[in-house]
Amino acid sequence: MKKRHVILILSFLITAACTPDINVKPNATLASDKAIENAANVDDTTQRLNAALDAYGKILLSGELEKSLDYTYPALFKIKSRKKMLEGLMAMKNSGNVPKIVSITQKPALPVKKYSKGLYTTVPFTMKMVINITPPAPKADKKKAAEITAMMNDPKKLEAFKTFMIKMFKVQMKEDVVITTEKGSKEINIKKSGSYMALNEENKGWKFIDISPMTMGQAKEILPTDIMNIMMAMLSKTPSKK
Repeated sequence: MKKRHVILILSFLITAACTPDINVKPNATLASDKAIENAANVDDTTQRLNAALDAYGKILLSGELEKSLDYTYPALFKIKSRKKMLEGLMAMKNSGNVPKIVSITQKPALPVKKYSKGLYTTVPFTMKMVINITPPAPKADKKKAAEITAMMNDPKKLEAFKTFMIKMFKVQMKEDVVITTEKGSKEINIKKSGSYMALNEENKGWKFIDISPMTMGQAKEILPTDIMNIMMAMLSKTPSKK
């Protein structure tokens, strides 16, 4: 399985261009009114973002993965069409080996910031999942089904298979994942941490994309140019580790 280089953008936008404090002077009625209006707008924006995150989280917990596409950042569909993504999700779901998300925490970096087409921020998240690693037994191939059953009932073969699966998950999810399992269990517990990019383009509603596993090339294909420019500028100012 080909490894992907992880870009260091988990929180690069969190420290970018924060909104300055508003100082209201005595007798400055108009300035005070404007400050109140701005505060109300910020509060409304935060509420809408949190509401969208709450709805997205509930979809993930329900296991209705196809509905998650309604909250997917549309630019991702230029890389892989919505139809193809849906087919992939349904195939994974029908296989019976979909990780079940048992808990998720999402905390957006505030305040949200502006870019050319709207608003954006990052959303650090932690997700806990459980997956039953039993391979699906093909009904049409009784011999293969028997082999799978025998493997999963053999303690040594089961542990060897689990070791293989854990290595595969670690390669896919990199260092942001903690994987545990109990001896003899056919289940693997996964704790994954990362960040979404949350974007609200042209006031069409908040959409999300997991930026944690992206390479720089993938990010350039998906994220808006001005956000990429901010990211590049911040990375260039980050001292390299020796």
